Amino acid sequence: MTYTRLLIGLIITWYSALAGQAQNPGTTAPESEEFGLTSRQAEALRNRWNNSQPVVALNVAGKQPVTGQPVYFGRDSVMIYPKTRLPAGGEWQNDLVAVPLYEVTSMALQPGGNWIRRSGSSRFYALKPAGTETTAKAIRKLHNATVYRDSLVPAQELTDAFSHSRVLRQVFPNKHFRISLGVGLGGDVVADEVTAALRSSPLGEPEYGYGQTADFEWADLAIRLFGRVMVGWRYSSFPDYANWYYYSSGKENYFNYSYRIELYEHRIYGEYGLFHVDRYFSRPFEWTVGAGMILARPEKSFDYYYEDYSDPDQINSAYLNDQMTFSITGLHLKSVFHYFFIPGLSLYAGLEASLYEKWIIPEQTLPGTDNGGQMILPEYGITLNSLRFRAGVSIYL
Repeated sequence: MTYTRLLIGLIITWYSALAGQAQNPGTTAPESEEFGLTSRQAEALRNRWNNSQPVVALNVAGKQPVTGQPVYFGRDSVMIYPKTRLPAGGEWQNDLVAVPLYEVTSMALQPGGNWIRRSGSSRFYALKPAGTETTAKAIRKLHNATVYRDSLVPAQELTDAFSHSRVLRQVFPNKHFRISLGVGLGGDVVADEVTAALRSSPLGEPEYGYGQTADFEWADLAIRLFGRVMVGWRYSSFPDYANWYYYSSGKENYFNYSYRIELYEHRIYGEYGLFHVDRYFSRPFEWTVGAGMILARPEKSFDYYYEDYSDPDQINSAYLNDQMTFSITGLHLKSVFHYFFIPGLSLYAGLEASLYEKWIIPEQTLPGTDNGGQMILPEYGITLNSLRFRAGVSIYL
């Protein structure tokens, strides 16, 4: 019951401070002027800090409770900032209230940090009798919750505040690394070309063939060099890019073949944020455009079997298993939209155009009855150019 009343008192006192601050803002400059932020960034900073700052209510013997942000901590006292604005810039230190720890009988403490860690973290601690392990543990909790836990820096610039405050870095994380996993969807781009090449050869048109319409990003890593600029690397694969099959059976011979293509890619790219998410989380979405180089490794597997039984006394057969690996390069362009649920997690969707150099498949000689006992599969080219829709999830560290 005591804990419940204290928490209710904490809320009432803190919102009274909010109301008083709104009615009597004093001479402190708005964050947009003081820190050189845009109005959108200043509002985001203010709202995010209001929802994430550490708050303590100290019950002091014979005095009114002291409520506010624990800012500095010393061996014998704690400095409380009785306002909700971020303790940096201007003359904010003039409003600090020093509370001797020996006068504090109990406290309600809610540590700061991101909203997930902060939610439901309020606790009540008794600080009397002094000198017990329970009291020492409570004082350590208060120490760890202070905004400038191990520093007495009179922070004027946001960069100073962030560098000296662990809780500020938690609330306004400056994330540099992105890890993405996703899938790409698009039309089949090779089946028609390969089918046409096989149709015009002695092998004949395949019985059936298909191309893969989905690829998977097994790894997509990027690093933010500047606020809007990122560079990255992606590895994706088409393990079943295209397949064809054919067989022919006559009175004198029989043959069949299967044709398979796999594709593995490395992509090195750069991105620029037309709209980007800053560390204040002033907008929950990001729109980037990018370009990069494709280093592709297509693999062709061709299995062929031929059997001639025109002479029942002597049946001739031949088998060919041909596997070839190639290297081709290309250019890719992309436009991606990210929506952030929290600063470290986004879902993305976008379009990606891939332009490859032509993939040349060399002429191939196969055992058969045409052309003096052989079949010739002429040289042909495959164009892998595509436009694909991509979607997935990104984690930021």
